[in-house]
Amino acid sequence: ALLQVQIGTWRRPGDKAIERAAEIRTHQASAGHRAVLWNTYVASLMLYPGQACEPPAGLAKGLRLLCTRTFGARKWAPWWLLSGLGVELAVKGTPKCLEATAAAAGVLAWLRSGGWGPPQARARQQQEWSRMTRIADGAHAALGASHAATIQQAELVRLDGGSPSGHGIGAALYAAAWIARHGAEAARWRRNRSAARRWMTTNGNEWELLRGARFTEAFHVARALSGGLRGGAGCRSNQDRERFPGRCEQCGNPVLEWVWCTAGALSPGLGWCAGCITEPQRLLGAAMWAMTSGDLQHGAFGRACFDSRREIRARDGEDGRAAAQHQAAGRRIQDVVEWPASMWGTCPLCGRGEAGAEHLIIWCPAVGMAWHRMGEGRLSLVQTIRSEGAPMRRQAAELVHQASFLHGSLMGRAGMDFGCGLSPSTRTIRCFSKVRFGLLESVA
Repeated sequence: ALLQVQIGTWRRPGDKAIERAAEIRTHQASAGHRAVLWNTYVASLMLYPGQACEPPAGLAKGLRLLCTRTFGARKWAPWWLLSGLGVELAVKGTPKCLEATAAAAGVLAWLRSGGWGPPQARARQQQEWSRMTRIADGAHAALGASHAATIQQAELVRLDGGSPSGHGIGAALYAAAWIARHGAEAARWRRNRSAARRWMTTNGNEWELLRGARFTEAFHVARALSGGLRGGAGCRSNQDRERFPGRCEQCGNPVLEWVWCTAGALSPGLGWCAGCITEPQRLLGAAMWAMTSGDLQHGAFGRACFDSRREIRARDGEDGRAAAQHQAAGRRIQDVVEWPASMWGTCPLCGRGEAGAEHLIIWCPAVGMAWHRMGEGRLSLVQTIRSEGAPMRRQAAELVHQASFLHGSLMGRAGMDFGCGLSPSTRTIRCFSKVRFGLLESVA
């Protein structure tokens, strides 16, 4: 009987949600604008039927897929990731989780009037409220202190025989409902994704870059961190991966950390394993090595790259053991003179290397130049992203946002060339230097 009530209650709202989500998907709009449309025209459909009962299992499964499909994140993000950015990282303007929205509406109805759905549905709403109070009492890290206090106060009012109400109770119930469903899984997924990221392994603190950001910015940064920003190399077949695995240019290790270009039928690839990347190189990033002799003659960034390269080479020259090891091994990063273009497609921002998030953050000279001007030479971009509490992390997030957006916009089109006296890349740098920062001077 309950199933029939669920089906009848949710049939029209479910059909409307699917129809409206499909229409939003056709809009050529930013992620933030799509989120506004989503919350206004799709998530709002969950409120009325959610007070009576939860959606049936079949419809709930379909609703879970709507969000990532609407925002084009199906291949790189779990269906709950985008909605969780607002709950766990206080990202502004995130799309709402439809299941959590319906659950919060049901619990609110139960708190105020005991619910008005079938007895089984009211019992589930009561159980949902019990879960929320346990989360609030347990000081769950993802549940903000204000939300926890709101839930605790609502429970005191309910026990006194009152009807909980007031500003913020709906948001608190939604946050608790989301955490009850996805909190543990989300924390585990981010931790595993950070540990498995080949080119920038971390303990997961880089996700804090998104805290307090706007959703459009957080969407593009999350895409870069989650493996959703890939060029042709990231989409190659399993057969190509097995036939051309690639090896460290210095020692031959097949397990690589930094890859300039991926191996394939037309190229042996170029990359290095973790053991052959020294700590100074890891701190400074690799953009300085991708600069040609002509690039080094232009501007403060070129001079800084030249000085850093000279310093690392001098340090290596003073270490006799490193020199002896180099004689018996292959090329180190600093020994490469000609940097080949990837057969899988070059970076659309600088016209070099290989398209993808790794190139933008580790290798790209265009991004490196922008960060040098923004960061005032304090730390490399990759080190700023990796280091918890490092200065300029907010600016690093904005830079990754702009680079990720431009990468996606220019893929498959005529890209930019960092050479030719750096003039074409000036447009890239100006895209990064937003007026709201006021940190970058115009590039002459």
